[in-house]
Amino acid sequence: MASTTETGHAKNVATFEDLISFCTGYVAAYNPSKAGLKPPAIAHWTKGRSMQSIPALS
Repeated sequence: MASTTETGHAKNVATFEDLISFCTGYVAAYNPSKAGLKPPAIAHWTKGRSMQSIPALS
C-alpha cells in the first residue's frame, strides 16, 4: 500500500513558511537575539530561493 503522507522539498518549504507566519504573528513577543532568526531575515530566505540555498546558522 502506498504511503499517503506528504514528504519532500515542497512540504519542507510549506512548513518553513508556516513557521515564518507563526513567528511574524507574535510581533514583539518573538525577538531573538540573533539577527538571522528575526522575521525579516527568515522571510528573506524563502523569497525566490530553494531550501538548498538557505544558509546554516552558526
